[in-house]
Amino acid sequence: HDIYAVIIACIFFILFFAFPFLCKKDFKEDSCPQWVASVYMGLVAWFITIGYETFASSTDKGLITLPFAALFLLNSGVLYRETQNNKYKTPFVIVSLTSIFFITAAISLLFANQMLTLALAAEGAALIVFNKKVPTNWNPKIGFVLLVIAFIRLIFIGEFSSGYTVDSKIFNWYMLVYSLSAAAMFVSAKYWVAEEKDNNTIKNILNIAGAVLLFFLVNIEIANYFSTSGEILKFNFFGDFASTITYTIVWTLYGAITCLIAFYNKHKTVLKIGIVIMILSIIKLFLFDLWSLGILYRIIGLFAMAGILFGISLIFQKF
Repeated sequence: HDIYAVIIACIFFILFFAFPFLCKKDFKEDSCPQWVASVYMGLVAWFITIGYETFASSTDKGLITLPFAALFLLNSGVLYRETQNNKYKTPFVIVSLTSIFFITAAISLLFANQMLTLALAAEGAALIVFNKKVPTNWNPKIGFVLLVIAFIRLIFIGEFSSGYTVDSKIFNWYMLVYSLSAAAMFVSAKYWVAEEKDNNTIKNILNIAGAVLLFFLVNIEIANYFSTSGEILKFNFFGDFASTITYTIVWTLYGAITCLIAFYNKHKTVLKIGIVIMILSIIKLFLFDLWSLGILYRIIGLFAMAGILFGISLIFQKF
């Protein structure tokens, strides 16, 4: 008789979902109980539905979750238009957060963990960008928390720490997830509205997080390029000459590009990161890389690094 429970729960959900719209004139604009009730019934109906034995696989549960996500996302869009007239701001926050929950749940059930991390980063950025249009107390804070979770997952928990090499050497899921997550960090930093006590601290944190993700990405791509498909990623910083010197050159170029972008956008914190990476690459070159070469190649390497640093110094002087 589980199917009857599913049907009844869905009917009640539809009624509670439509109730705030049908009786909109009977409530104050920022009144929340009717919206909270629709969210509560949505969660109840969803839990009952995915618990039905017919929907046993994660794919089935993800597909069942999509209609719930679509309904609340549509509801968020309707309320967002009302917020342009300074109406329904609190209901918009409640419903938009619920839609984010269902979108995240659907993605995590349908796809791999990598897509869940990307969804968290995109949703966090969306909340911060929307806060520029519809200022609220909770949206930016929740958005920042989602971005922090995405960053932790990328660096410490799943995608990086237990990553495997893939067949595609450059354009692969690492490139997709890390680059788009870094973009979410930078976009969030741009649209973050700093409070007086904040003093741009959050903006700096988001910019640093984006720079760190991109730095991890270039190292992952190098490790993937020099590894056999299917192996666990190994970062051979001091192994064979080809991979070792590639790390050094890429670190130098990455540090230089980071410094240029920081100069252009006047980000002192990001500039310091770029300088530190360049210093590390130079130390690595002189203490480790050059000693694995013959005299002739050592001289060529020194001249090449000198040329790169000279070109970088000229660019710095220009900017």
